[in-house]
Amino acid sequence: GELLDDAKCLIINVKPGWKKGTKVSFVSEGDEAPNTIPADLVFVIQEKENSDPGYVREGNNLIYTYKLSLSDALTDHNALQIPTLDQRIISLACPEVVSPFYEKTILGEGMPITKQAGKKGDLIVRFHILFPKYLNGDKRNKIKELLANEELQT
Repeated sequence: GELLDDAKCLIINVKPGWKKGTKVSFVSEGDEAPNTIPADLVFVIQEKENSDPGYVREGNNLIYTYKLSLSDALTDHNALQIPTLDQRIISLACPEVVSPFYEKTILGEGMPITKQAGKKGDLIVRFHILFPKYLNGDKRNKIKELLANEELQT
């Protein structure tokens, strides 16, 4: 009984929507030795960190962070162009004032749900408002004057 090094190629077809922690097992494909039963090989799916900038997965939903300037957040702007993981662009109307922690949901544009063919989670767009680094006194006074009597969101 001489031991041999023997290589075998095993293929894992990762299905869209598989979550972190999903296990794939190959029964009796582990190391073999005389008088022993080969062990099972078990692979655990991991998610790549920061593989798609701006996106984070939460269950079956995708969270996309959209950055916009303070002036765009306060004013009526054209439809936002939201990129998807499959290289499409979704046009999202956003005529309202965007405040911190505000989010919009696009139904059915999240991660595929593996046990429900054709169904997907949602794409949730969260807004990150970019503030100016500095405003001179004149600009500050104009903003105060413009916003002085506006009804505030709570």
